[in-house]
Amino acid sequence: APMLAMLTGTDGWLSVSPEDFGGDTDLLDLSMGTNDPTKILSALRGVSDEFERVGEETVRGVDTTRYRVVIDLDKAVEAMPEDARASYRQEMAELGITDMPLDVWIADYCLLYRLSLYLLEMAGDALSDEDMDGLEAGEMVFELYDYGADIDIEVPDPSEVTPFVDVMGGAGAFGLDPTG
Repeated sequence: APMLAMLTGTDGWLSVSPEDFGGDTDLLDLSMGTNDPTKILSALRGVSDEFERVGEETVRGVDTTRYRVVIDLDKAVEAMPEDARASYRQEMAELGITDMPLDVWIADYCLLYRLSLYLLEMAGDALSDEDMDGLEAGEMVFELYDYGADIDIEVPDPSEVTPFVDVMGGAGAFGLDPTG
C-alpha cells in the first residue's frame, strides 16, 4: 500500500495484528467490516428492478456486458444467510445507506469481472447539501479475474517483514488509546 509506505518510511512487507492495537480489531477495521469485498458481492443479491444495460466492454481481455444497477439493501439483507443479517443492517444504518448504485461487468456463466461503486451517489441521503458542497465524485472499482487459475502464494521471509509497531508505535500513533 503506497500510503502506508509513505507513512511508515518502509519499503516492503509490513505486518499488523490485533495485538498491535491492544487486541481491538475495530481500531483500524481489521475485522474487515464494510471494506470486505465479499459483503459488497453479497449485496448483489438485492438488485432492484432498476437496472440498465450500458453496453459491451472488454475487461482484462474478457468480453463482458456492463449493467448499471441499484442494490436495494433491504432486499439484499433478506437474501443473505440469517447469521449475517444483523451485522450488515447495523453497518449500513451507521453509514446511512439504504441503496447502492453501481455498475457491474458480467461475462459468460454469470461471472462478475468488475464492480464499480459510486461513493457520493451511495452516500447521497446520508450527507446534507452542505456536507456535499465541494466534494468530488468518487468511485471504488473492484476487479475479479483469473477465474480457475492456479494460485501460488509466496510467503515472505520474516526478515523481509517490518512489524507495524516498530514503525508506527501501534494505536498510539493515531491518537487512539487501545486500553479504552
